[in-house]
Formats: sequence, structure tokens, C-alpha cells
Amino acid sequence: LLRLQRGLKCAWTDQTVKADMSSWLVNTTGQENRWIPTDLYQEHNNLLIKKMH
Repeated sequence: LLRLQRGLKCAWTDQTVKADMSSWLVNTTGQENRWIPTDLYQEHNNLLIKKMH
């Protein structure tokens, strides 16, 4: 966490910070405050793929 904080505050460019932070959460519904972590979203996709095949 210290490395992450250092990167966000000091080491990374604004573009890198924005790209990194925008990859943490996904809103698949488009509704306000319906964000889920990207790793959980990926697990849901994996489950759907397993059920289909």
C-alpha cells in the first residue's frame, strides 16, 4: 500500500494515476453507485463462461 500511495502522490504522471484508478471499479449497469471491483466482475464473467461451455 505504501508503494501505491507513493505512486499516486509523487511518482506517477497524472495520466498514469487516472488510468490506474479507472481500472479498479466497473459499473456494468450505468446506474449511480452500482460499482463493483474489476476482479469480482471478472469472476462473474468466468462463472458465466463455465456455465455456457
